[in-house]
Amino acid sequence: MCFSNAMRIYQILEPNSFHGWDKPILTHNLDAFAHMHYAICKVLAEQLNFTLNLTVSSDYGWNYGNGTYSGLIGQLQREEIEFTAAGALMRSDRMDVGDLTVGTFVARTVAIYKQPPLSSVNNIFTLPFVPNVWKVMFVVMSAFAVALIFLTWTSNWLHGIEMKFSIVLDTVILVFAAICQQGLSVAAAHSIPTRIATFTLFLCAVFLFTSYAACIVVLLQSASRTINTIADLADKPITFSAQDTRHNYIYFNV
Repeated sequence: MCFSNAMRIYQILEPNSFHGWDKPILTHNLDAFAHMHYAICKVLAEQLNFTLNLTVSSDYGWNYGNGTYSGLIGQLQREEIEFTAAGALMRSDRMDVGDLTVGTFVARTVAIYKQPPLSSVNNIFTLPFVPNVWKVMFVVMSAFAVALIFLTWTSNWLHGIEMKFSIVLDTVILVFAAICQQGLSVAAAHSIPTRIATFTLFLCAVFLFTSYAACIVVLLQSASRTINTIADLADKPITFSAQDTRHNYIYFNV
């Protein structure tokens, strides 16, 4: 292939933001496709020794339905140009208009999104521990309650003090207070074994509460993993936007 004066066309979607081929792209990804192919065509012109005569189009070109095309592909069909300076997407309906080279760049449409916060899709207050840990905690705290009731009853029996039902309730509340890091004065805790059991209870509760609070802080800053497929993304009540390019109108309406 050798041209002495080739008519070429390049496609600029945002002419108001275009400041020349040698100028940097002010807006990220705006007409980047045209800039990339212009550099390729410059090298091609130098190697094949032909002059570039550039014209501008505001559209890549789509089939009107009657065999004619608009924009860049339409000018190629009408032989107003010899080849294009901007790459076009390979579509089956464009095969009849001209010949296509190999792909110059890999163009993919991706959806960039942010996973919703974990606190908005799950009850984070039950997430710090797995179910087995919750079961063990319930068993341990119940054992503490039974042990304290037994030690208090034994101490009162040795001292000839009548065991009242209110002391049992106070002991159960004591265990809940330890879990919630709240202090509680229990008049029955006079014996040394009862005090040792109470101290062990609060020491165990401190470690549990510290681990629980640390996990809650991490979970509040974590994102969920609820969006894994396109169907998940479509079902979520989130705002979605797309770059305003010509081919997006076609592919989003398919």
